[in-house]
Amino acid sequence: MSDELTQEVSNSVPNTEPTIVTLMERLTSMQAVMDSRQELADRRHAELRELIFGVRDDVNQRIETLQTATDANFRKQRHKLDALNDSLLSIHADQREIFQRVAVLEEKAS
Repeated sequence: MSDELTQEVSNSVPNTEPTIVTLMERLTSMQAVMDSRQELADRRHAELRELIFGVRDDVNQRIETLQTATDANFRKQRHKLDALNDSLLSIHADQREIFQRVAVLEEKAS
């Protein structure tokens, strides 16, 4: 009886081996596609990282060049800046003196 029951179950259940093999092949194929896409993404990430580091280094170098040129220009023009500063202080002193004189004249007038 057990053999008959096993035989009946075997006959009523379809053979799934081809389906499983097909699914495994598809899974393997999908895994290969995903692996190749991951490799491509990793390569692009590395290229982008190199590009970003290159741009950053270039910008830093340009900043250094500008700082050096600016510092040199300020050193070269230092005497002019000092003279302008002295003139500005003198103008403020003269202005203060004029305001004081005006204040005295206003007091005398009132």
